[in-house]
Amino acid sequence: MINDTQVNDQIIADKNLILFGDPGSNALIAKVLEDLPIQWTQDQITVNGKSYDTKNHGVALIYPNPLNPARYVVINSGHTMHEKDFLASNSWLFPKLGDIAVIQFKKSKAGSYENETVWAELFDSNWELP
Repeated sequence: MINDTQVNDQIIADKNLILFGDPGSNALIAKVLEDLPIQWTQDQITVNGKSYDTKNHGVALIYPNPLNPARYVVINSGHTMHEKDFLASNSWLFPKLGDIAVIQFKKSKAGSYENETVWAELFDSNWELP
């Protein structure tokens, strides 16, 4: 794992990129954003015609890397696994979110955070949403 500022042309050519954060915290997310099927501002994530408040929503997706379409970019803007997932079987460690998902983060009564997938979809064979 390296910082977004350490990713160079050779890494982009050779590797799939797994990016964490949002356009304000990760320069690579900001760089590829205009070529992704989402709009993402400081206040809103818009996907498939619906907008979500970034205060309590995040996005996770896989898509051909706009900087190298022979590779993929994976974006995860939030923590999608929690203590209950680690206490369950191994299969819980692999979220079943499809190719793109909007996740709502909620504070539980116990004070920890939980998430709920509020929208998810698979891209078609042309990497477009149905």
